[in-house]
Amino acid sequence: MFFDNNRRYNRKYSVLLDNRIRWLSYVDGYKRAGDLLIKKCQPVNKNILVYPICFMYRHYIEIQLKDIIKKYEEFIIGHVGCLDGIPKNRAHHKLDTLWDDCKELLDKSIVVYGCDYQCSGDTLKYSKKKLEQLKKKLGYNKSDLDFLEDKIKQFSKIDKGSYSFRYPIDKQGNLSLPSLDYINLKELSKEMSRVGHLLNSYSACIYGWLDEFKSMKEEILN
Repeated sequence: MFFDNNRRYNRKYSVLLDNRIRWLSYVDGYKRAGDLLIKKCQPVNKNILVYPICFMYRHYIEIQLKDIIKKYEEFIIGHVGCLDGIPKNRAHHKLDTLWDDCKELLDKSIVVYGCDYQCSGDTLKYSKKKLEQLKKKLGYNKSDLDFLEDKIKQFSKIDKGSYSFRYPIDKQGNLSLPSLDYINLKELSKEMSRVGHLLNSYSACIYGWLDEFKSMKEEILN
């Protein structure tokens, strides 16, 4: 099943694990897996497929947030030289904590980008008014951020540690999801489509800013 050379490579069935896009493949893969399971889910299977579907979507949100956070940090440090006040250890599955970090780093990245790369040690000492002006200028909509926060916190509330959709019981032997009776797969699919669109747009934006910064540095060096 698993091999590290091309002796057993089969053009039809073998998959190349490309390290150059490994992180993005994980992100996109879990989102698409959830989409495909819902699309192919027959009524007779929905009661058992609901658990992997929800896990796929939850895990997609988690690793997408972690990737965006990592790129925000890279962008800020590249311009300002340091980043204080935000913990670096993210070897956890807490969506609410990741989202809070992501929002804070988004704000800092917007301010850095808004200064047209004329950054100093005081760049991150910005006013709320200045931040809101830059967000409006760059097209960051408060209603979109509020929507994302609501959906992420819904997942966090029912599955704080990424166990509830993977295991029927927790580490103490208690039943997972004891107070949850129904999940509307059609509504879930609709909401996750918008979640995916927004997170992907934020991801594409910070990757674009990083490419712009890299090109600018190369021009200066040349």
